[in-house]
Amino acid sequence: RASLAEAAMQVTASRPAVTPLMTLVNDWHGRIERVEAGTLQALRAHAVVSAARLSEHSRSAGASTAANVAAWVGPGRTVLTHGWSTTVLACLAQIAALGGLRVICTEARPLNEGRQLAARAAGLGVPVTLITDAQLALAATAADVVLVGADTVLVDGAVVGKAGTWPMALAARAVDIPFVVAAESCRRSPELSVSLEDQDPAEVGAPLPGVMLRNRRFDVTPPDLVTAWIDEHGVWTGEAA
Repeated sequence: RASLAEAAMQVTASRPAVTPLMTLVNDWHGRIERVEAGTLQALRAHAVVSAARLSEHSRSAGASTAANVAAWVGPGRTVLTHGWSTTVLACLAQIAALGGLRVICTEARPLNEGRQLAARAAGLGVPVTLITDAQLALAATAADVVLVGADTVLVDGAVVGKAGTWPMALAARAVDIPFVVAAESCRRSPELSVSLEDQDPAEVGAPLPGVMLRNRRFDVTPPDLVTAWIDEHGVWTGEAA
């Protein structure tokens, strides 16, 4: 039991900006702690069953979130998105089923996760355009809606997401199109702030003499730039999610 607790602490400490990881692991660990002491084999078996149940609940929440997003966005839309998100991909699949979907994906440097989303979206049989991050404001002028996922939704509705999400929200505001966040309820945090860790600067590129390379993986989008937060329970609007 102690080793399971230590493992849970290590996992949650590894990604402090990713609330669903912390939520699901803490929930899993709480279930284990409530089990009466027994054999190690029985405890391990319960741990596996609990993890499987939480995984299924997470998949169900993602599917319901996607259905709610599709109902909100509707058919015949050009959707601009940023980075890689399994939730957003599920949303695009549901929207594609309505007909007329077009997708614009940023490359999402430095790891170019947007290429993965673009490839998977193309597999839905819809037109997909992949752009550099620097083109996101231009792309917003050709889009009907911006749709992004979230690593965390803070208690005031601020959105912690892939760096570049905040500029995309500003671009959406500038051209007067909706900025929609698809995030299951497990991504909600009771906190007002989150620690944003720097990542390996080598991901940015080769070193340059006298130049500091910085690689901040996440940014925080203020809630007043968000049109709607959508999760498995429904659609939320206003300054608080």
